[in-house]
Amino acid sequence: MPEDKRQVFLASRRAATFGSIAAGALLFAACADPRAEPRTAPSTATPAPVAATATAATTAATPVQGPAAEATPTVTAPPASGLLEPARTGNLDAIRAGIAARADVDQRDAEGRTPLYLAAQQGHVDVARALLAAGANVNIADRNADTPYYVAALARHAELTGILLDAGADRVGTRAYGGTPLIAIAERGWVDVAREILRRPNIPVNHVNNLGWTALIEAIVLGRGGPDHQEMVRMLLAAGADPNLPDGQRRSPLTLARERGYGEIAKLLEAAGGR
Repeated sequence: MPEDKRQVFLASRRAATFGSIAAGALLFAACADPRAEPRTAPSTATPAPVAATATAATTAATPVQGPAAEATPTVTAPPASGLLEPARTGNLDAIRAGIAARADVDQRDAEGRTPLYLAAQQGHVDVARALLAAGANVNIADRNADTPYYVAALARHAELTGILLDAGADRVGTRAYGGTPLIAIAERGWVDVAREILRRPNIPVNHVNNLGWTALIEAIVLGRGGPDHQEMVRMLLAAGADPNLPDGQRRSPLTLARERGYGEIAKLLEAAGGR
């Protein structure tokens, strides 16, 4: 019997005898081309259901909808600069996101300025309120000893000046030369800012700076004697400014007003008991 027919015969006998799948495979192999590459027997593992796999993948990729999604708000991380740049530019959304992410509300830049300081300097009322509500320290000064209260007043942000005072800003608020916000704005005749300051309690209207001047004297010496400075003098006197507290050279406010020809201011001082 030829060899190829003999192999087919033997395989058939084995399949008939054992009824095995493996013997059937031998029969198939015996009939195949002997020059062909051997084949690996197919795996008997049960494949995962395609529909179930696709469903699972779709479920994992689909965002949660409805109340469950609303219960977990997304919190945006604060920028690399922390709260300093958002405070300077007035970006309230970034400030709120930074606060929610527990950014340092009293962070300082190279000049010692805090986010509250920068917001006060630029007049960003809502940002300042948000920082104060988050616990920002209202009295941290920069390298020049200027506080948020001081820079807000000097930038003529009247409303913000009052907010900072209500938040506990130091009433004196001195800077390097011993001045106060009230002294500085008295010189400029900014009655709108002065009104916000003087309507708060415990304002030191008779504070003397390193030049020996009070707010009343500064309104006279560095003022122009016009309506704004006249109103400033009137407001200071009404708030308890001493009309006879002299400067460092022992000159009274009345003397200083007369020397400059400020007749209306001199009348106000005389009516208040100035000598």
